[in-house]
Amino acid sequence: MIVNNENENDLKLLNNIDHATKNYDSIKYNGKISINELNKSLDLNNYYKAKQLKNEGNDVAPFQVLPREKRQALYGIDCLSEVVFSKWNIGNEYVKVLSIKNITTKTQKIKYVLPNSKIFLLDFPQTITLCAGMSASIPITFIPEEKKIYEETLPIDCSFGRFYISISSTIPKHSIDIPKKISFSYCPVNEIARKTFILKNTGELTTTFEWKVCKPYHLIPEKGKIEPKKSIIVEVLFQPYEASVFNANIICVFGDDTSLNYTTLQKCLKIDGIGKFSYINIEGDTRDFDFGDVYIGNEIEYPFNIVNYSNVVSNFRITSENKKTKPIFKFLSTSGSIPPGEVYRNKITYTPTCPNLNSIEYFNIETISGNNVNIKCSGTGIGPSVSLSTTLINFNAVEEGSKNVKIVYLRNTSKTKAFFNFQIEEGAVFQFDKISGTLNPESELLITVTFQPFKTINYYRRVYCLVENTDALYIDILGTCYNEKRRPVTLTAQNLEAYKKRIENGLFFLSPENLDEMVKNNFIITKNGGLAFSTSKTYVQSNKIEDNPYNECAISSEFFNQDHNQNLEVSLLDTFVNFGSCSMYRIIEGKTIRINNNTRGTIACVWILPGETKRTKIEDVVFSVTPKSATILPKGSFQFKVTFKPNMENRFYSTELECYCYYKSMRNFRIVSEQTLTPSWCLTPKIMGNTFSPDINNYLPNIEFPNKIINFPSCIINKTYYRTIRIKNSGDTIVKYSFMNEEELQEVPEDKENQDIKKKIFSVKDDNGILMKYESKLIVIRFNPIEEKLYSIKQDCFLNNSYKNKYEITFKGECDYPSVVFDNDSTVFFKPICVNSSTEKSFSGKNISNIKLYYKWKIPNNYKNIIIISPIHGEIKPNEIVKMKCIFIPSSIKNWTIRIPCYYSSLNDAFNETSETVKEEYQNLVKRSTLTVLGQGIIGNIISDQMSIDYGAVLINTDNEKEFRITNPSKCDIDYAIKIYKVKKITLSEEEKKKIIQKRQEKIKKRIMEEEQQKKNEMDPKETILNEIAKGDYQLSSHAGRNLKLRLNLKEEENYKYRIYYTLNSYQNKNDENKINTVLKPRSKEKKYFLMEITAQGVYPSVWINDISSDGYVKSLLWELFDINNFNTLVRKIFIDKELNNEIEENKALIDRNNFESNVNNCMSQVLFQYGSTIVGSPCTDIYVNFNNNGVVPIEWKYQFPNDLQNDIEKWAKGEVTSEEQLRLNMILDNQLFSITPKNGYLLPGESLNVKFSYKHDIVGTHKLPVILKIQNGSITETKDLIITLSGCTIPLNKKYIMFPSMSYRFKDVSISTIYPPIQHYFLRNCGSTSIEYMIDTSPLEKLKKENYNFEILKCINSTGIINPGETQYTEWIFKPLEAKEYSVDIPIHIKDGQTKVITFTGKGVRYTMPYANDVDLQDPLKDENNDNISQKQLLKIPNQIVVLSDERIHFGHVPTGSILRRVITIQNISATEKVSFSWIIKDDQDEIKINPKSGTLEPGESRLCKIRFKPANQSKVYSLNIGCVIVNLTKMVNIT
Repeated sequence: MIVNNENENDLKLLNNIDHATKNYDSIKYNGKISINELNKSLDLNNYYKAKQLKNEGNDVAPFQVLPREKRQALYGIDCLSEVVFSKWNIGNEYVKVLSIKNITTKTQKIKYVLPNSKIFLLDFPQTITLCAGMSASIPITFIPEEKKIYEETLPIDCSFGRFYISISSTIPKHSIDIPKKISFSYCPVNEIARKTFILKNTGELTTTFEWKVCKPYHLIPEKGKIEPKKSIIVEVLFQPYEASVFNANIICVFGDDTSLNYTTLQKCLKIDGIGKFSYINIEGDTRDFDFGDVYIGNEIEYPFNIVNYSNVVSNFRITSENKKTKPIFKFLSTSGSIPPGEVYRNKITYTPTCPNLNSIEYFNIETISGNNVNIKCSGTGIGPSVSLSTTLINFNAVEEGSKNVKIVYLRNTSKTKAFFNFQIEEGAVFQFDKISGTLNPESELLITVTFQPFKTINYYRRVYCLVENTDALYIDILGTCYNEKRRPVTLTAQNLEAYKKRIENGLFFLSPENLDEMVKNNFIITKNGGLAFSTSKTYVQSNKIEDNPYNECAISSEFFNQDHNQNLEVSLLDTFVNFGSCSMYRIIEGKTIRINNNTRGTIACVWILPGETKRTKIEDVVFSVTPKSATILPKGSFQFKVTFKPNMENRFYSTELECYCYYKSMRNFRIVSEQTLTPSWCLTPKIMGNTFSPDINNYLPNIEFPNKIINFPSCIINKTYYRTIRIKNSGDTIVKYSFMNEEELQEVPEDKENQDIKKKIFSVKDDNGILMKYESKLIVIRFNPIEEKLYSIKQDCFLNNSYKNKYEITFKGECDYPSVVFDNDSTVFFKPICVNSSTEKSFSGKNISNIKLYYKWKIPNNYKNIIIISPIHGEIKPNEIVKMKCIFIPSSIKNWTIRIPCYYSSLNDAFNETSETVKEEYQNLVKRSTLTVLGQGIIGNIISDQMSIDYGAVLINTDNEKEFRITNPSKCDIDYAIKIYKVKKITLSEEEKKKIIQKRQEKIKKRIMEEEQQKKNEMDPKETILNEIAKGDYQLSSHAGRNLKLRLNLKEEENYKYRIYYTLNSYQNKNDENKINTVLKPRSKEKKYFLMEITAQGVYPSVWINDISSDGYVKSLLWELFDINNFNTLVRKIFIDKELNNEIEENKALIDRNNFESNVNNCMSQVLFQYGSTIVGSPCTDIYVNFNNNGVVPIEWKYQFPNDLQNDIEKWAKGEVTSEEQLRLNMILDNQLFSITPKNGYLLPGESLNVKFSYKHDIVGTHKLPVILKIQNGSITETKDLIITLSGCTIPLNKKYIMFPSMSYRFKDVSISTIYPPIQHYFLRNCGSTSIEYMIDTSPLEKLKKENYNFEILKCINSTGIINPGETQYTEWIFKPLEAKEYSVDIPIHIKDGQTKVITFTGKGVRYTMPYANDVDLQDPLKDENNDNISQKQLLKIPNQIVVLSDERIHFGHVPTGSILRRVITIQNISATEKVSFSWIIKDDQDEIKINPKSGTLEPGESRLCKIRFKPANQSKVYSLNIGCVIVNLTKMVNIT
């Protein structure tokens, strides 16, 4: 359809069209507007008309009703797409108006077509003209006739075409709208995930719904009602109970409330979710948070991160295992949620409240959906570390009225401040310039002590220095005052030390004069530097307070009880005197102070009043004592009167008086001995009073304590703990404090027993005192529990004598019962274990008390070899869990039930260090817990799936592995050890080796060929296999098995037999001998059990020459010329003989330097291959040898000539002179006189290869060429070398030359008892072209005869003769030994007009016997020995050879003279086409041999038997006959002719 561009507004309208579908995406504007899809729409109209005719009479509208947006775009008309009548009744009339609007800029004409239905009625259609933007209304009347759904289509035509409006009616029905699917993805197990959706009632009726749901899903609400067109929010809960995938179809049944169970109205909601376990851990896997030592008042933070390693959210909470008490360690957050893969940052805060308190707490980081993480928090609260530079100041003797000054340093070595307070008044005899103050961290303070006495006596006082939150310090001060009239004894530090030892020994009640007398009478002796009773008699003060403080507060205990325990000789009964409220205008009644003398000597008392040292006026003295001095008789007492004269109203008065008591005998040094010197005693009563009226409320006090709750560490009964705390006056007025009960303050009588109990548990010193403005003071609080419970006692500190002014503090402490428990109800279970083997198991011991405990195990003597527990002793901090290890070693087959006691105590010195016993004095303080060990001892065994393994033939120095499996059929785990024992050593003979090789050759050859083929296709990497017998964990679980690889590497060529045994490992204790219960008794001898047997035969890689052949040469001669026996021997030795290899390497170096021939003529490491001697110009000599691999592995060999090894430049290029040997060698190599074909090869086991050695006779002379034979097998990568010297001689024409195969010859052994020894032969061969006359010089034989008692040992029968060209002469020799020994003689052989050679002949005489004796030196004379190793049959094939013999050598052995022996051989024509003839050549001197037939012909492939008869002569002789057979190729002869 083409729309003209007549109005710009039409363009804007079309530009603003919202394309509802993809069919309306392309609307182009280019001068004219082309709307392609309008044509498609017109085609649709035609389609609808056709379909309307087809579906006429149906109620379903056949035409497409376009969406409103699409209709606006195509037709420019805006109206509803459908008119729906709802909520109607049959027979009624309902009218709805359809409004149509023209949204284009053009005028359109509208006309509708009446529908065919009688249900929907419209006015008669008329053309309606709509201008741009105008609207028109079309009324539609609906008159239903029955209860059903009516549908009709109203066609409307406009200027752009026809469109359709749907008219329908609906019946009220139930309808809901829910999503199709809800996905939860991952959710933590056992946790609830929530999602919501909207359930909407899209129907016209009120709908009741109910969900049919299954676990782990749950919907809220599960059922309900929804009004029409209303909606509710439904919450879906997903709580997976396991880590799995959960897919569910949730059914929503809806409809009327009455018929809900029968309705078919359902909708399905698909829900899926995945349950996953959450996993959290602390970053760095830190489980132990140790804060170490923390100073009181400091706060330490330990940050840590919790990491969520899972794919789900992890919700955690931190709980303490100890639910009884409030945790000391606080977390920044005790719960939280961690998203997947995220980190939650947290921290632990530790603020210690009490010194010397070990705090250990265990916390669990718990997750509902995953794992729990256990952590341990520990820390110790400590106070400052303060010390004095000295504990003793001695002013020595000071004149009355004069002044002496000493200094002492107070050092703080800790990193926190320390508040100190010396317990002495300013007006004392010993005056401190600084009584209290704060000491900075890691600093020291100079303290000046002044001594200014006015009474001529000895002065001694122990001054305590209290330090906040730590133990007290003390300093002993000595001084002596003298004048012209009186000079007391000057005390020294040694006197003070001796006095203290005397008091410890119980001599506190004896005066110096008593001691001197008892020393004279030997009742008292000097012991350990002090006086003591000569007997064990001791005296104890009856009124001494027994106090058992902890070590960390021992001096505080001494300070606290100094009025009762420090001075055993003198007792101050009234330590505190309080005058109460008084007035300076009234007479104040005096108070009394009583002092007891507990000794047997007379004591003098002298009072030092405050201010006397400063010469204060009498009217300024507030407190005074009368009399100022007195004498107290032995065991007597004295009362002193104290008066109070205040000089100001409304004021508090407090002071500390000093009373120095001493033996009267100490007044003069002349009447006292050195060893009985006794220092004075200083008594310090405290006096208080005030001038306030009782009815007047005094100043408003303002004091401070460090905490309102004073905590003490846990204690045990009969132990006390002391804390030093600071009380501070923050106000600007004087404050009097008093730690008394309200009844005591008001002087109201109270139950004395109850009052004593309160004082006994928590008590304070000083409990009464005065604080000046802004002054701080230290007080000591004692905790002395009387029963095991938690104490929390409130204590009032009354201020200014008013019960209304009080400061309430709480003392908290616990008296705990030492207790150690073990997990699993104090039982350790062991599974069955093999007898004498060990198994170990860890268990935990927990200190459930809040006190530090020391433990020690006591294993009964009869179980010391059965049970080992480690550690055997140690300490367990409060609330700490300690891991321990128990080792169980049953010694017999039975069920074991062992109870082991563990003793523990809060005292470290309660146990004897050298034994497991408890000290007698601590028996009541040591507790016991028992650990029960249950186990079973049985006998275990191991079986193998193979009782024997046979390796067969194994190559030396190679790894050969086989696998076998062992199984443990018993009920216990087995700790085992494999032991291999070699049974015996058997040396293999050559025949045995050949048999072994022959048995395995075919099998091995086949396997190696398969491996080689596999290597060609794919090269496998080398694998390194571990020997699991040598490397293993030596443990086999019950009913389990494992495969073991047995690697065999043999070193020698022999038969090997091994037996494998296993032993059951017994426990080997590795602990130190000085530890208790660590040395076990020795077990019985180790028993071994048979497992399997291993057999193998060690063989070396081997290659040898087993046959040799050449035209014109006898095999035996060739065998000797090529030195085959020596070659085969050396080839075997190069694999095992290191010296031989070293020698070969040296010779190889000589070859490189061209100096081989001149240095290695007689070398035993080389092989000489001789070609013999031939006339120059003769055909090339070809000798064929058969190389055979008689081993079990492939052999790779290669011959290297000297020029193959030379890589360097020629010597002339270097300016060097070429030697004659080098020139000869170059000549041989350049003319290629020697050649080897092939020069290398590869032989499989049992495989053979023919190698041709050639020598050209082109140049006259003797030629030698060293070559190197390199041998390598597949298993050993190292190459072995053997030097072979190729030697040949080319003779000029007409030169006389005899070939000597060797320069030595050995005769057969001959028995010394032989009367007629056999004739033996030594052959001489004429290699020249002329006849040779030889002569053997027998003169050396005469010399040998003379040397042997003129007995003819060796005789040559034919010492002269003529040898024709090419023939061989056998010289005959008779060797007749006289003794059983070896003979040797050098015989020159002369050639007329030619050469002379000296041949060494050797022979050995032996002793034979008949029959055999047991003598190993005797030999069997009839033993048939053929040890030349020459093959009897032909093993190689010579090129162009057409006839072969079945046997090339016949060995008749020992033959009696005159007898006849016969043999049969076969001569065969192996050619398939050629006919041959044969003829045997028997010389005239070989009449002992007869062959029948002597000649004949052989057709192709034909063979014939030849009979050989041997009849030796009547004389004993060693025969070595060479019979030739001439073969003629008749076929070729015919062709030639």
